[in-house]
Amino acid sequence: MLNIVKPTAPKKTPIATTVQIAPARKNVISGHIFNDANLRDIKDIALRRDIAEEISTLIKRKKLKAEDVINELEVHPNNAALLMKGEFGNYTLEQLLRLLTKLDQDVVITFMKAPVKRDARISVKRV
Repeated sequence: MLNIVKPTAPKKTPIATTVQIAPARKNVISGHIFNDANLRDIKDIALRRDIAEEISTLIKRKKLKAEDVINELEVHPNNAALLMKGEFGNYTLEQLLRLLTKLDQDVVITFMKAPVKRDARISVKRV
């Protein structure tokens, strides 16, 4: 004898979802921009900005037009416009230093001990 069993639909079980909400974090601000943000990134941005401004000054001093900047510095037209305005876009520090050499500038990197009364720093100085 054969028993025929009708398949039954699976039981529907309610879906329970638990969401945990983390307690709100207090925004602690010290009031010092270099302490509140990523110090390394800010110093890098400031350094690249200073170099880009120097590149812009050199472009103006040489009275270069956009086409001259594109050809002499071998940059994309959009980047030439940025450099002429003193902006660094996506250029790395190394790329900016190479652009200075293309503008007939010597780049000299000097290391020296910082005075005891202040923290060590990176600076750009025109000689």
